[in-house]
Amino acid sequence: MAGRMDLAEFERRVAVEHRMLLVYARALGGGSAEDIVQEACVTAYLRREDFRPDGDFGAWLRGIVRFKTLEWRRARRFAPLDEDTLAGVDSALSAWMRYDRHYSPLDALHDCLHTLSAQLRESVHRFYTLGESVAAIAAALGCSQAAIKKRLQRGRDRLAACIDERLRRARECQR
Repeated sequence: MAGRMDLAEFERRVAVEHRMLLVYARALGGGSAEDIVQEACVTAYLRREDFRPDGDFGAWLRGIVRFKTLEWRRARRFAPLDEDTLAGVDSALSAWMRYDRHYSPLDALHDCLHTLSAQLRESVHRFYTLGESVAAIAAALGCSQAAIKKRLQRGRDRLAACIDERLRRARECQR
């Protein structure tokens, strides 16, 4: 046992990582990222004696967020995330972490959501934020499940391109 981290130190470290944890939870597609991150932070606080002082605190927290997201998805019978998808999200997050935290991937995501058409934005919001199933979204919006799946794919593709572009521009402005 490495010893307990005090509350002030724990809060300071979580504050540094919080935005990236939200990005990670959203990228994994688990319901309300805010709720998942909050639950993960409570778990981390209760288990803070498990954290090794020489370890990577952000990576440790992301591991807990990952577990909580997968748990959330299983409980709601969402399709499991395969190892390739998880590895891809982890790789993208690592690349994003090299950017300045003043304009984070979460900031870019927020900005980019407004660039989607209302139709795409509604589908993405219902699926990723509210955690609704494809079938429920299709029924609510009066279209086929195939159409919703296509909207989600287009939304993800457009958001990824927009986020990459915004972060690239932010990085160039810092030079």
